[in-house]
Amino acid sequence: MNEILFANEEPAVEIGVAGIMAAKPNEPPMQSLHKSIAALEQAIARDDRATIKAVLKDAIPEFGSNAA
Repeated sequence: MNEILFANEEPAVEIGVAGIMAAKPNEPPMQSLHKSIAALEQAIARDDRATIKAVLKDAIPEFGSNAA
């Protein structure tokens, strides 16, 4: 059985159990999070959906990759 439950951008790390890997989280710096949240709040207040999507895509590269 093989199942991958983490993003491609998250490097796999050994955890000391044969056949089991863990993902190292890809965490942005807090400064970036604050900036993204502020931009999202402003875009939401303006109901600016294009900017909302752009901010989310910038903060989360996988965001919308399967969306049309």
